[in-house]
Amino acid sequence: MNFKHLLWLALLALAFTGCGASEGITQLNITNATTLTALEVTPATTTVPVGIATQFRAQGSFSDGSNQDLTSSVTWTSGDPAVATVNNLGGVSGVAPGGPVTITAAFEGISATGTVTVSNAVLESIAVTSVSTSLPVGATQQLTATGQFSDGTSLDLTPGVTWGSTDAAIVDVSASGLALGVSAGQASATAVLNAVTGTLLLTVTPLTERQFLITPDRVGNTASVRQLDLAT
Repeated sequence: MNFKHLLWLALLALAFTGCGASEGITQLNITNATTLTALEVTPATTTVPVGIATQFRAQGSFSDGSNQDLTSSVTWTSGDPAVATVNNLGGVSGVAPGGPVTITAAFEGISATGTVTVSNAVLESIAVTSVSTSLPVGATQQLTATGQFSDGTSLDLTPGVTWGSTDAAIVDVSASGLALGVSAGQASATAVLNAVTGTLLLTVTPLTERQFLITPDRVGNTASVRQLDLAT
């Protein structure tokens, strides 16, 4: 057998090996593909007054054992929009007294449900809370608004209230209720819904040298570094 024959056989063997490797990779990808196996909607059941919104969530379980929040990915529907509506992010609003109404989340051929009953209870007060009422300049803190109703029930109103601040130069509050310490001092965060207001007094403390050194990326230039250093 001459050199040309040997070279030809070697090339054939290499090509065959390459095809086998490609097929092996394809089979591995198919075997390792994850699929949705179950959906869970929370809360399973709840009550919401007319004109008030509450949040439903969808949790997906997959074939590889993992879980994922699919709230913004599923398709939401209401069994009776005349009583309760649901938006594409799982926000459920009471329209008229009645129910229970079935709220359905569907994704990749799998669905799950929760129920909501709409009452005629009236919002009486709003309590604004946080893990702490003190935060340093530059730090953020999530606020929570809880509504108390005339029928004795309470409901998390955080996504439905209008958030604000009595002094945005000290504490700035985003539309989702995230408070940011802007400068040292005191200001109240406010939550308003249906002409009912809740407040929480927050204290913003100056940055200490240690706090500054831990978060140097929040400072944009050398002048700011010197100014913060002198303030401490």
